[in-house]
Amino acid sequence: MLSGALLYALVAAVYAATTDGVLRDDAYIFFQYARNWAETGCLAFNPAEPSFGITSILWTTLLAAGLLIIPDPVFLAKLLGVVLGSLGCVLWAKWVFDRLERTFSVSAVVMAALVPAVGAGRMVVGMETSLACFLSGSLLGRKIFPIICYVA
Repeated sequence: MLSGALLYALVAAVYAATTDGVLRDDAYIFFQYARNWAETGCLAFNPAEPSFGITSILWTTLLAAGLLIIPDPVFLAKLLGVVLGSLGCVLWAKWVFDRLERTFSVSAVVMAALVPAVGAGRMVVGMETSLACFLSGSLLGRKIFPIICYVA
């Protein structure tokens, strides 16, 4: 399980290092909100114009806090993607293998195969995917998990 997480971390790190600074989807929006929040204390896309146009306050909070230490939002997002994605994969793998020890589950096998294959490319592009993988992995097997997935 740990070797799988290390392999994931290696693949994700290589992918992150070899992609350019242009990230997908709403990453720029997250970066802009986080940068303004870190620099001005105002959660806003444009400075001095408070607004709420982000889809993940937790991801934006992590980025804003991280920008106080690491000023490059692209590097920071990729770093968080590798770290949180690797931890999330460890948690998901533990859950899958716990299920496989008890009974054969086709969905568990499919999930074990898809998370690393899709995740390495998706978790280092500036979006909150790695955070979602980590949080969902940490809630697996708990009664609150379906509620969190529904809300997220």
